[in-house]
Amino acid sequence: MDELAHLGERLRAYRLGRDLTLEQLAARTAVSISTLSRLESGKRQASLELLLPITRSLGIGLDDLIRPQAPDPRVTGTAVRRDGMLIARLSPEGSPVQTYKITYPPGRSCRGCACTTATNGCTCSPAGCACAWANEIWC
Repeated sequence: MDELAHLGERLRAYRLGRDLTLEQLAARTAVSISTLSRLESGKRQASLELLLPITRSLGIGLDDLIRPQAPDPRVTGTAVRRDGMLIARLSPEGSPVQTYKITYPPGRSCRGCACTTATNGCTCSPAGCACAWANEIWC
């Protein structure tokens, strides 16, 4: 059961995140300090009888201890300016498909012409032309 492999680490992280000592958590849950310490260090097998009062006291659910946090799905990073174009990555780093949003300056489009209407995935306005492309790098 890989889900339980890091239960003690997560339990300790939640306790410390709430600025609680083992003594304070033990007093709140009626679970001995020794038992809490052994749970956190992985030397004791967790049971529902132990975990229910602990999770209630910490204000978390059982699944918070068992399931790892999902990584942040948002793409972060800074846009790059090249030849007047603003290029922003839309896909995560290392993704099998790289997607970019390219904003062209006024009077220039992704096709090299001065487009003024939405064509081929482009949104054009007097302020510039913005296009999204997958697996194509236009720089």
